[in-house]
Amino acid sequence: MRLAQFTAPRRREQFVLGRWLARRALCEHFGGDIVDWDLTAAAGRPPTAAGRPDIHLSLSHSGEWLACAVAAEPVGVDVEVIKASRDVDALAEIVCGDDERRRLAGLYADAAQHLFHCFWTLKEAWLKQRHVALDFQLMRRVQPQAADGGDADARTWLLPEHALVVALVSGAVAGSRFNLPHPLAARASLDWRLTLLEASPSPTLPREHSSRLPAG
Repeated sequence: MRLAQFTAPRRREQFVLGRWLARRALCEHFGGDIVDWDLTAAAGRPPTAAGRPDIHLSLSHSGEWLACAVAAEPVGVDVEVIKASRDVDALAEIVCGDDERRRLAGLYADAAQHLFHCFWTLKEAWLKQRHVALDFQLMRRVQPQAADGGDADARTWLLPEHALVVALVSGAVAGSRFNLPHPLAARASLDWRLTLLEASPSPTLPREHSSRLPAG
């Protein structure tokens, strides 16, 4: 049982709550009771609904927050708490391409934090959709561009009052629903189109920045 692999109480709690959230989402979208849904997962992979290869799941956690996505096609979700202590300029050098860094340059601090975390969550959700581990070189190559609903394959939601960003990557993003526990409400959502650029040299991650990277 994968729960036995986690010794830290906080990580065990996240694991249990994440599986509960996934079962609840399955009930809401496909019916049945929570006990009807059996989840399995290989090490390092998202959970799957046993006997239902047509259903795809993705989970993410950051701080006290959990996010779950359920879809009829591969899907990736990422949630990140925005931390003002993160050096956006330095981290953008690691995970953002030239175009994104130009868009971040000159923004006020709050706006730069919000946009950077949109970029980060989009890139990490893109990796999760493909079951790829965190890869800074790949993240630099994933270029987000604003898109209208018809062309979009990703969406972000910003909750500034909770310093939170959520990203979803899925071919069915235009019909996606975002459910928040009452009384929370997302202040803004943006649609994106993600493009994988040609490979280019990747910088080395400075040690002083490694502990400040988001992780979800």
